[in-house]
Amino acid sequence: MLEAALIEARKRARTLAVLFIDLDRFKQINDTLGHAIGDGLLREVAARLGSLLIAGDLIGRMGGDEFTVFLSHPLDVQSVIRTSQEFLAALREPYRVDGHELFVTASAGVALFPQHGNTAGDLVHNADLAMYGAKNASKDAVEVFVTEDLAVGLERLRLENALRRALENGEFEILYQPVMRMDGEIDGLEALLTWRHPIYGTISPKQFIPIAEEAGLIVPMVHGCFGRLAWRALAGVKRDTLQFVFQ
Repeated sequence: MLEAALIEARKRARTLAVLFIDLDRFKQINDTLGHAIGDGLLREVAARLGSLLIAGDLIGRMGGDEFTVFLSHPLDVQSVIRTSQEFLAALREPYRVDGHELFVTASAGVALFPQHGNTAGDLVHNADLAMYGAKNASKDAVEVFVTEDLAVGLERLRLENALRRALENGEFEILYQPVMRMDGEIDGLEALLTWRHPIYGTISPKQFIPIAEEAGLIVPMVHGCFGRLAWRALAGVKRDTLQFVFQ
């Protein structure tokens, strides 16, 4: 359908728009309340987005909590941004799923034809990159694709690959520092996780934690770094006095 619309747009020299919408922190709902509630929420989100479309627009689910919306009648970049903001505003309204009241936000990326791509694949890909820019900047926001997003996407891929190797190569370090009470007594310990890359040096958690969460690496990272060796190093320390901190 999108390819057919692109062919027609080329003939008529029209502009088209693709929105890539991703729910913020959906994994927390899925993990806390279960997949049945998560699936119910996704159906509600799809229905809400669909209710905002006009004739000729399309919506599709890319997988997980990601949706693409094809706008067949955009006027200009500003009108697409306004439409995207209307979608995000609608998604902020509360949901009722199997007796649970749920609140979610979403981030959206925008790619325009022909400025940002000539094929359906290029437009979806570039809208996806722009969405990550919105998510990294503040979440619950809209961002239009710019060329720099390609570099950001490559950097994310590089860091994700490096993260997987870091777990295997033992590049994470754990530092322990005391947590003090007001009376000066030690109340517990903080375990601080740092990443010492052999080439790039120390990498900030602000860079690698969001990528680790999205790539499903947080659990193996915690198990690998705060596992048997960490507890052995803390012999005699009560586990309920230990806080984990990514830093």
